[in-house]
Amino acid sequence: MATINGVQQAQLATPINGGVTLLFSFSAAQLISLTYLFKPLPENPQNPDNPSLSPLPAIYQTAVAAYLRDAVAGQQLLLTLPVLPQGTPFQQRVWQAIAAIAVGQTRPYGELAKVLQSSPRAVAAACAANPLPLIIPCHRVVAKNGLGGFIGQRDGKAVALKRWLLQHEGAVI
Repeated sequence: MATINGVQQAQLATPINGGVTLLFSFSAAQLISLTYLFKPLPENPQNPDNPSLSPLPAIYQTAVAAYLRDAVAGQQLLLTLPVLPQGTPFQQRVWQAIAAIAVGQTRPYGELAKVLQSSPRAVAAACAANPLPLIIPCHRVVAKNGLGGFIGQRDGKAVALKRWLLQHEGAVI
């Protein structure tokens, strides 16, 4: 099992948006980050820049299996796992506000910014820094005239993934 500074990583292939892989980073029984990979990491124990991946703990396998079952069936998407998101106090406030957005709903960056007494750019930056984008559903935060960016990108596969997530939640885009 590969462990770097007490953090393990595991990846899981999914049918999300045509085959997005999820990369889990976890410590003990808490998820630290979840990353969308548009191409899985090769497993290469001889490469120090890419240590061996750990097996995915059963708690994550069970939660993700239920999530994917609902996603494929077009049901509401909600992934709940024990998490330990790390960020600044402002980022924590933004992520808390995002977590309160109901499945199938969206909120513009500007609306969240008003509630948080901040700017839309600061809210967008906190969304981009979100370490748990499937659990803290930053895909539900949109631009006033369109989707906006996703996971730090403004177009391409990331925005296509945001559109897919919102459509599967039943959000009006």
